[in-house]
Amino acid sequence: MTRPKPESSTKLAEFVRIAILGWCAALLTASYCGYLPKMDPTYIASLLSGVLAQYGISRIDNNQKGTPVKSPRVKSRQIKRTISPPDSQ
Repeated sequence: MTRPKPESSTKLAEFVRIAILGWCAALLTASYCGYLPKMDPTYIASLLSGVLAQYGISRIDNNQKGTPVKSPRVKSRQIKRTISPPDSQ
């Protein structure tokens, strides 16, 4: 039988997530606005996406929308024309 978690630890965990979410959003906004030019936003962005994933929010790629991506068809004569050296006169 599992014991229910105390409500105070759940509230604390939720507060920490929201605090990290706000901190990440503020730093990324400041970086993109130019207030922190030497900051590398990669780590902050990974924290932000991790916190958002805990809330069930994730980014959807264009390939995941249900429409298959069609690759362009290239004819062999187009390839030969592109690869062949120019005619010297």
